[in-house]
Amino acid sequence: QQQHRHAVETAPGSLFQELFGSIFDIHFRAISPLNIDRESLFDALGYAQICYERPYQKDTMNSFHNALHAADTLVCAGSILYTIHRNAFPIDYFRPELQYALGIAALFHDFHHPGVQADFLKHTREPTALRYEGNSLLERMHCAETLELLSKFKCLPEDDVQYSNFRKACTQMILAT
Repeated sequence: QQQHRHAVETAPGSLFQELFGSIFDIHFRAISPLNIDRESLFDALGYAQICYERPYQKDTMNSFHNALHAADTLVCAGSILYTIHRNAFPIDYFRPELQYALGIAALFHDFHHPGVQADFLKHTREPTALRYEGNSLLERMHCAETLELLSKFKCLPEDDVQYSNFRKACTQMILAT
């Protein structure tokens, strides 16, 4: 009987922690300059992965806006940042809070996505559509949910300037999706 071996083996539910930790903590070293507790961040990432894997409604599945899609987007963002660092700019060109914002925005850009289009939410008068009325309602919801989660787990930069830069960049990147 042949055993299958994976290039990266992770514990169940630890994909977000493993990827984010490898790319944005170990490789880019974007976490420690922001004084963000690694354990708290990993708790937040684990919670986020559970939310992607178990959407709001019981026994439902979001076949596209799921944990694998978020992880894939995170890896692509890390790859792009690595290529920029390697070919164009020195490693410290992008401040740590901007690197952190890129990783968080990539991973959370569809956080708590209901699995339906914004127009459907508007036409059915779903509370999310009422709360975030206007353009990009789902993206604005993803931003708010992301910042609330990071605040709850104390994973936001403590320094006022770093926090402001992080929040602005993260919000712009999620809205751009």
